[in-house]
Amino acid sequence: MRARSFRRPSVWLASGWTLSAFVAAAMAQGLPESVQSCRKEPDNTLRLQCYDREVDKLSLTPSQRLGLESVRKAAKPSSAAAAVEAPKLTAKVIAILLGPHGEFVATLDNGQVWAQNEPEGVVGIKVGDPVTIKPGLLGSYLLIAQSNWSSKVHRTQ
Repeated sequence: MRARSFRRPSVWLASGWTLSAFVAAAMAQGLPESVQSCRKEPDNTLRLQCYDREVDKLSLTPSQRLGLESVRKAAKPSSAAAAVEAPKLTAKVIAILLGPHGEFVATLDNGQVWAQNEPEGVVGIKVGDPVTIKPGLLGSYLLIAQSNWSSKVHRTQ
């Protein structure tokens, strides 16, 4: 019996969804023609390179860039480009969902979506709470609630 080789389809599926969600949200806000033209590229790799190149030209605020490097690494694992990170981000939670293993996924009022790295049993935030996200060690991020409850998170959108 031959062994099958798979190339981490879950990463590519999540990456494609993340990129398409980012592009769809940005399109609603009116993207420049140069970014919209990337949609016409039939080759997946070239289309992704086009989006990366054109989106990098857009000016993002430091809080919009916070955690974006992890989203780009998921979309393009071989990329070594580093985003300039802000020291912290403060926003309000507008939605919370629970994942299949009990981890929370929080949507913030700035459109960013952050997911808990590992479920901890108790979710210390609720809709309407202000939260702060600070960079941690080795590219990690910490979501801190007003009550000083905290959890390690990663940005998904």
